[in-house]
Amino acid sequence: MSSKRTKKQQRELEDGLKGFILLVAGASYLRTKSFLVTGIFVGIAIILIIAIAGYQKKKRKERLRNSGIEAIDSMDGIQFEYYLKELYLSKGFAAEVTSSNGDYGADLLLIKGEKRLSFKQNGIQRMWGLRRFKK
Repeated sequence: MSSKRTKKQQRELEDGLKGFILLVAGASYLRTKSFLVTGIFVGIAIILIIAIAGYQKKKRKERLRNSGIEAIDSMDGIQFEYYLKELYLSKGFAAEVTSSNGDYGADLLLIKGEKRLSFKQNGIQRMWGLRRFKK
């Protein structure tokens, strides 16, 4: 399982995508001398980028859901939390991975119907009242 991108990697990816869109815009304008056609090409490029990102996210979630015991054993804590999130989402829960601080020790928040649970990697911590979820 690959880990999350660092902020630097995310910035580099965003800069690369901006450069690609500028390249598409510049090349299409030089070729056609039309702002309308350039706008269409840029729009198509943006739609393709969004579609590819959505497809990759879907595949990553499928890979997590279908992880075998060997893959689960090799996961770090954060990857395991996201694995659990996908597992509970597939079982009909609303699930959210919490931030690493300010979460009172909870790794995952689960909601199904009136049940609201905080989940730690080592088990269910406790039932939470509705007040905790009303921010």
